[in-house]
Amino acid sequence: MRCPEASEAMSLRLDLDLSTQQEQAFQEHLVVCERCRSEWQMLQQMDALLAQVGFAIPSPLFTQKVMVKIQRRAAWLNALRAGAVFVLMLVILATLGIAPLITLSFFIGSALSTPSLVAALVGVMMRLLDISSALLRAVALMVEALLGGPNCLLMIGYLLLAGALVLLWMRLVSRHLRPVDYADVS
Repeated sequence: MRCPEASEAMSLRLDLDLSTQQEQAFQEHLVVCERCRSEWQMLQQMDALLAQVGFAIPSPLFTQKVMVKIQRRAAWLNALRAGAVFVLMLVILATLGIAPLITLSFFIGSALSTPSLVAALVGVMMRLLDISSALLRAVALMVEALLGGPNCLLMIGYLLLAGALVLLWMRLVSRHLRPVDYADVS
């Protein structure tokens, strides 16, 4: 047995994990190696000292403090993930919004050289403006009819009830999405 093997055998011997063969080889090495013999004596003295000391029992507040830190870290990681998802969504939306504009700019650049295409584009844009203004007028008429009619209070009550139900639903769902409270598990 060599010194590195003897050093490993010392740890195993302290743990009572040596086979009889290993024990015999270890004892034989200690007879011939002064350095390992002194190291073995120091380890035995240290083991005896540590055996006299009892286990430290942490205060109840220690566990609570550790769990609070774990929960804060989990909440911070969840916020970080949500922020990353939000930024990724913005990048995707920006990309989806820019790609058609780039394509449109190439199309418009080539279309400006053809007068019939320019006329068609202007016509399409005018129709789109007409449609959007008609939709806005329709929405304005609906709002005016709802607010000016006898059912105005009923409609406002209905909207408030629907909003309250949505908020209640979100609160119930958010309880299931929260990180696990490890203090409650133990």
